Amino acid sequence: MRCTYEEGFKLIYFQEEWVQAQHYRNADLTGLLKLWELVNRQIVRVLQNYPADRTQIKCDNGGDGPSFNTVEFLANDYIVHMQHHLNQLILS
Repeated sequence: MRCTYEEGFKLIYFQEEWVQAQHYRNADLTGLLKLWELVNRQIVRVLQNYPADRTQIKCDNGGDGPSFNTVEFLANDYIVHMQHHLNQLILS
């Protein structure tokens, strides 16, 4: 969302810390799946209506140093990442 009105900012996802802080391991699985569904439906809605002239805007999402990526790259990378998690659920 920030890339619709801003660029060049730092945005890092601290996976381990965020997962721990949100206590997912103790959460109801049905509730988590519903949350995942709703959040991802919102992401789809945002991407379907994303301004075409802003897809090449970059932000820095590097954890160990600068790593500037476009909105288009991050959106595609997110899809691959979510497919990975879905495959984990199917295989477990």
